[in-house]
Amino acid sequence: PGVAHAVAGRVDLDGVQQIMAWLVSASDTIDNAAVTAWCRDRLPANAVPTVLQTIKTLPMTATGKIDRASLRNSVGSSEDNATTRR
Repeated sequence: PGVAHAVAGRVDLDGVQQIMAWLVSASDTIDNAAVTAWCRDRLPANAVPTVLQTIKTLPMTATGKIDRASLRNSVGSSEDNATTRR
């Protein structure tokens, strides 16, 4: 559904643990409804992200791994990031 890369993880939003997905677009836009439908078709209900955030690139550590701490710190900040809660 227009996604080049994706990472998911648990985040604390307003005191509630939720599954969040950070998405890098393969084109100009991402269809959030299609992403959610894709996840519902393939994942158990408790693993489907409740929050989707579009980002330009995935942050990487010096060793080439995804910097999950940086992703969690970006929750709620939106420069060009679109965040959708379902």
